[in-house]
Amino acid sequence: MKVYKFGGASVKDAEGIRNVLRIVSREKGDLIIVVSAMGKTTNALERVVNARWENCEDIALSEYTAIRNQHQTIAKELELSQTVQQALFATNLVSDIPLVDNYDLFYDQIVCTGELNSSRLLSAYLNANGVENELLMMPQLLITDTTYREAKVNMTVSAENVRQAIGQSKAHVFVTQGFIGGTPDKHFTTLGREGSDYSAALLANFVDAESVTIWKDVPGILNADPRLVENTILIPELSYSEAVELAVTTPNCRYSLGSVLNHVSLHQTVIGLEAEKQMEMARIYLAQEPIAYHYESQRLLLYFGGESERYLRYYQSPSPQSLVNSILCGDDFRVCG
Repeated sequence: MKVYKFGGASVKDAEGIRNVLRIVSREKGDLIIVVSAMGKTTNALERVVNARWENCEDIALSEYTAIRNQHQTIAKELELSQTVQQALFATNLVSDIPLVDNYDLFYDQIVCTGELNSSRLLSAYLNANGVENELLMMPQLLITDTTYREAKVNMTVSAENVRQAIGQSKAHVFVTQGFIGGTPDKHFTTLGREGSDYSAALLANFVDAESVTIWKDVPGILNADPRLVENTILIPELSYSEAVELAVTTPNCRYSLGSVLNHVSLHQTVIGLEAEKQMEMARIYLAQEPIAYHYESQRLLLYFGGESERYLRYYQSPSPQSLVNSILCGDDFRVCG
């Protein structure tokens, strides 16, 4: 079993969905596909939440209508059935979801619909184009506490749920949602922004997957933000220790995660055990305002030293969740295109 995760930019439009089909069609073994909300849908859903919270019903309805129209237009471009098109965002986010006095609880009930609908659309498109799959619903399988917007996963119960759902299915390909889960009393929860990578890592851990592949919009882990630095360098492999170092010590290292979706290439970064065995350790300190960086690995200094160093100042707060939590996976955590 392998796990593929596609972020919002990967499924933002019809062409992105078609590209996912091209990618997963190459995989002949068992596969779990984890998908985020399409494009900037989460941001739009947050505007619905805030408009309703402030009793601006007209604004909320306008935002909801735009979200629904966008999804149905993409489904139409993909030539999906009227039944599939009409099912997208069929729940009216203004009239069908009650306003409660807990903002975080209310937020999760609306924002979760982004992943629920993107996965529904993707699953239907794959089924219609020769990739038979089963849609798994994470709010029913990934059980969390009631810390809404930053929910903590009950690992034991969730692992058993996922294994049972997959084990009882005849399918070899599964489509499901990142970022979201559910409470025992059937409320939706979210795992924190950028939580879809975490979802993919959890699923890989639960099913003992051989690898996790994260698909985004760069060819692998780079030594600098390609939006700010020209001629960035691809890092072909990292040990788990090095990956954790980057996640903990480098502010907002999300820029270095991803893969090119407009073609399938051999460019990739593999985080795994082989690099762990080969890694040479040395204590190297890089002082940089406003944060001090401490790299244990000589290889990291080679990649992150020099001119690219100064661009790190643009990022003010560490974002360790994606990489640190992704070490929960099996033998390889793969960032590739």
